[in-house]
Amino acid sequence: MLIRFNELPFHTDVWGIDFVVPNGKALKIPFKPTYVRDKKNAPGYVCKRMDFDNFLIEEVKKRKDIQFFDNTSIH
Repeated sequence: MLIRFNELPFHTDVWGIDFVVPNGKALKIPFKPTYVRDKKNAPGYVCKRMDFDNFLIEEVKKRKDIQFFDNTSIH
């Protein structure tokens, strides 16, 4: 089953990686060859880049020891 990335929630558990070529053939590689899927102990997560970047910025803004320059161009 192919799930489109933009249809995923903020993040989802990841149990391996699938490489899919344009003709639809897939190579599925699990993180662990004999894993038992347990949502409490997912070996990894994936999220959209925009969501991850926003998460990082919001975390940095919470830190009093980091000076964050919002809406600033770097040349």
